[in-house]
Amino acid sequence: MAKDKPVAPAVAVADSAAPAAPAAAPEATTPTAPPVTPPAPPAAPEMVKARVLVDGAFGVANSVVEVPATEAEASPELDPHPEAVAYAESLAAPAEPAAE
Repeated sequence: MAKDKPVAPAVAVADSAAPAAPAAAPEATTPTAPPVTPPAPPAAPEMVKARVLVDGAFGVANSVVEVPATEAEASPELDPHPEAVAYAESLAAPAEPAAE
């Protein structure tokens, strides 16, 4: 009986012609935060004229006030319609003398 020749275990062999390069060390950096931009100031609300319908927080009835458009639309005490404003302004205008 022939003796089997011993077989060497398979081993990965590195290419010895080129030496392995050492791993590059990470550069020492300090993390920086992005520049902070201040928020833009809120836009000024659109102002509108409105006729005061009842005596209350906005003044006396039939006067004209200037308020933010959203407030004029939301308040039951105000009428922002241009014809209502014109009417209230006509009440405040001095009466013209009658022609003789």
